[in-house]
Amino acid sequence: MTKERINEIFIGDKDPFTWVMYEGKETLMGVLYSTILLVMEEELESKIAARIFYTYNGNKKSMDFVVNRDGIEDTIEKVFEWALENEEYLWCQELTYIKEDLARQDDF
Repeated sequence: MTKERINEIFIGDKDPFTWVMYEGKETLMGVLYSTILLVMEEELESKIAARIFYTYNGNKKSMDFVVNRDGIEDTIEKVFEWALENEEYLWCQELTYIKEDLARQDDF
């Protein structure tokens, strides 16, 4: 059995919430996008997209960002909105296909 590779991001003593919303948003959206594709293609229940490591009050902490198959529509929508704002039209197209595919599955 091979060990699953996790995208690890080290942000030092930066506030993780601020990093996610601003400085690291582009990085995180790219990782979430590729994880959405992986979850759908491999029919996974969930996958850790990224693990952010940071220092808070001198203690090392981590925060996981997980893409879950159940409720994936919310993650797709967040990434889609970012992609549209940043003119990543190929991402938008692929995410639209996934949303359409999910809608068809819901019909069954």
